[in-house]
Amino acid sequence: MVAHVIRGRGYEIGIGPVTEIRPYEAKGIRLVGPLPAPIQNYTTYVAGVLTRSATPEPAAAFVRHITAPAARAVFAATGVE
Repeated sequence: MVAHVIRGRGYEIGIGPVTEIRPYEAKGIRLVGPLPAPIQNYTTYVAGVLTRSATPEPAAAFVRHITAPAARAVFAATGVE
C-alpha cells in the first residue's frame, strides 16, 4: 500500500501498520498518527525457549537480546510499542 502512495498510483492517503510506514518517511510519506483507540488493533508477540531444546542457551541469548533496553529503543524507533 505504501509503495502505491509513493508512486502516485491514484492514492493520496493510506492506512497500514506504523512499522510499514516509518521506513518510507524519508521518501515523502508522512505518518500523521495512529488510528483512534476504539478501532486500533495491536499484535502481541511472545518469545520463549523450549524446555526440550537441544541448544537452549543460544535461544535464551536471543530472547535476552531482543528484550534488552537497547533493543526496545530500536523497536520504539520503528513504531513497535
